Amino acid sequence: MLNNFFQKYARTYSTAKSVQKGKYTKTILLPQTKFPLRLDKNKVVERDKRINNLSAFKDLYTWQRKNCKGPEFVLHDGPPYANGTPHMGHCINKILKDTVLRSKIIQGTKVHYRPGWDCHGLPIEMKAVASNLQKLTPLEIRSSEISRKIQSPFKEMPSNRGVWSPTGLILI
Repeated sequence: MLNNFFQKYARTYSTAKSVQKGKYTKTILLPQTKFPLRLDKNKVVERDKRINNLSAFKDLYTWQRKNCKGPEFVLHDGPPYANGTPHMGHCINKILKDTVLRSKIIQGTKVHYRPGWDCHGLPIEMKAVASNLQKLTPLEIRSSEISRKIQSPFKEMPSNRGVWSPTGLILI
């Protein structure tokens, strides 16, 4: 019986309350700001470039090699499996390694970071076979345009992300 009461009247009561929408909205003092809630994409890119140019983070690798006196920590970053365009898995991989490197620098450890590349092997040969370039030898495939096409997104990926590398700060 009590369940029937709630099923019958609770719904009516809740919808009746929603009719009085806006009754207290004028009494709440919400903060006002002149800042936009979001920047458009062009302004975000411009801001990131400006921060990258003004900061000393791009020289962090050289600085830590000169100034950190702790033991050397070497991280060999395995090559990405270049079977397509970079995706979120590649980003997570880079961010995790970047976090480890930065924490080691904070601890005073001298960091040596070696990114790896292996964009000339079987994945590219398989793409060439799929592109009907079976007449080419494996050596010709590896030096072909297909090889360069597959490598380029992976080489560009770190250049504008937020990951630290020997070449400078990489904004993600």
